[in-house]
Amino acid sequence: MVRKYRMMKQIIKVVLICLLFISCNGQNTHKNKQYVKDSKKQIENSNKQQFSVDFFDQKYFNGYQISFGDFDISEHPYRYYYNYENDQVQWFAISYVPKDITLHNYWLNYLQGKTNPEEITQSSVIEKIVNKNLSSYNIFAINIPKKFLDVSNGESEEAMLFKNDTEVYFYLYNLSEKKWRFLKKVKTNSPLFGKHNFFSSQFPELFSFNRDSEKLNKKDNSFKAKNNDDLESLSDNFSIEGNWKCLCNKENDSEFIFPNNEGTFFMKDSKGNLIAKLIVGYNEESKTIRYIGAPIVSRDYMYIDWDFGIKSNTPFAVIKKGDNKKIHLEWKGFLNSKTGKIEFHKNPFNQTTNTIILNNCD
Repeated sequence: MVRKYRMMKQIIKVVLICLLFISCNGQNTHKNKQYVKDSKKQIENSNKQQFSVDFFDQKYFNGYQISFGDFDISEHPYRYYYNYENDQVQWFAISYVPKDITLHNYWLNYLQGKTNPEEITQSSVIEKIVNKNLSSYNIFAINIPKKFLDVSNGESEEAMLFKNDTEVYFYLYNLSEKKWRFLKKVKTNSPLFGKHNFFSSQFPELFSFNRDSEKLNKKDNSFKAKNNDDLESLSDNFSIEGNWKCLCNKENDSEFIFPNNEGTFFMKDSKGNLIAKLIVGYNEESKTIRYIGAPIVSRDYMYIDWDFGIKSNTPFAVIKKGDNKKIHLEWKGFLNSKTGKIEFHKNPFNQTTNTIILNNCD
């Protein structure tokens, strides 16, 4: 009897242990299912947050632009949209960023020396240029959630500021698939979506610009005359001394003034307005005119780093042939070592050909 009782007790204990194991296993299975469900929900929420706006929807279209204002020029075309009244719509911009340095330089100098800025900055004109070779651009969208917009001074474009540690969501448009692809999220205090470097520094693999910059930096001193024939084309007694202009009777023309091998270059735009007063030097061996410094720069052109971007002793023109009365000067432009681009790639004398004839007006 005692033995039977012990056996029953043992059987009951085994059954209870089995039930307890099954119950725990069921709870773990439920937890795992709940974890997977929660993870999927988090991913769905993340994707929903990333793709909350159809950037190309026509209701957001405000036109193509190249300028932020009178003196603040974008380095590439862009579009942008903002709406503070609708919580579902966030501030965003679409930037058409050139992949190569040639196209980059084209837009950098798009307004320089132009007499019809109001006409060429029209949305339809810019759109036509962009669409002509759309595959040459990286089309980025940057989306900034409303919580990072400081509208304490009023809900308007002029009053809007970006808060510190603003989260910027980067997207890239795939032309063949006609889809936006989320790239990454970055925290920044300065979302400079009008600057090439704002994108190329984050995604260097998308730009041939960076490789071109390396080549340009290696060619920092490549503006020397290429062979002895070029050097022999100058008269034996040639001297740079004098006042060199395109037209001596044109008062507002750009001009070089050389009392000796170091002189001054008054660089002006097509309207005769001063761009900058530069200290320059003439190198007799290479026949190049070199940049030394910029004591005076017009407000419109202070965006260029004349102190560190344009290095002292950087050549920007070479004299190909001539004598003490007339020279053929080949304009090269100013190599900006910080950005790798050429500033003022068109000569300021006539804005056309890069080889120009200058007369000694002394």
